Amino acid sequence: MTVSGMMTRELVVDGFTGDAAGYEPVRRAYVIAFDTVALLSIVCLFTILATAYFAPSIRRTGTWFAFLGSWLITSISYVLLIRQQIGPPPDRGLCLFQAMLIYSNPVLSALTSLSFILELGVMNPQWVRRDPSGLYCHLSKPIALSVTSAIVIACMVFLLLLEALVAFTYYRNWKITQEFKELNRSSVNFSVTVRFVAFNIGVFFALTFGFWSFVPKTLVNSARLDLALGSLPLIASIVFGSHKDFFRVWFPCLQDRESQKNNLY
Repeated sequence: MTVSGMMTRELVVDGFTGDAAGYEPVRRAYVIAFDTVALLSIVCLFTILATAYFAPSIRRTGTWFAFLGSWLITSISYVLLIRQQIGPPPDRGLCLFQAMLIYSNPVLSALTSLSFILELGVMNPQWVRRDPSGLYCHLSKPIALSVTSAIVIACMVFLLLLEALVAFTYYRNWKITQEFKELNRSSVNFSVTVRFVAFNIGVFFALTFGFWSFVPKTLVNSARLDLALGSLPLIASIVFGSHKDFFRVWFPCLQDRESQKNNLY
């Protein structure tokens, strides 16, 4: 049996269809891209977490650290198989350990996000109110919807549309109400809302590739989906690490005369 035949048989066992020989160069390209994104995510997330922990001018809550920490663990789990992703089968013990992390990471991310939402509700009880429809209670701030939608995949499109409506209403009315002033005095400001919505948009683009799972499963489509989902930790590092107080620590020359406001999220 030729090498190509052996590879084709392996693909059938794994449930994939397609020309294995023609896919091999593409596979290497996706592996390199996936590993690059994962390693870059680790560097960015570790830098952000270390900066927030050691810099006295930056204050963040414990749930903020837990939330980004869960994404750091996710990124680390993605790189455990480096140098064993192509060629002979990987070490069985390492492969099992990575599989354990891959399946448990979504639960960890969901729990840290749940803790984050719970803290928002406890620290800001005025945000917890009944929905205008009278059907259920929710947090009145769109930041809560943003975090939840990043975890609850099935509601992704609905929540994105809802957030767009809330953002439009917020922008239209903030000049004629006191809501904006109250928001500035609270621990969560408008820029945080923008960050969560931006992160949600990144999740939406990644999940778009997920629709390919409903079409015949090919190796290329599967690799694209994995690469898209693997980019989520990097998106999280960009969204949550792009605040002014981080840049003030990293680049002291950018210090300005305006007062530095503590941002807990």
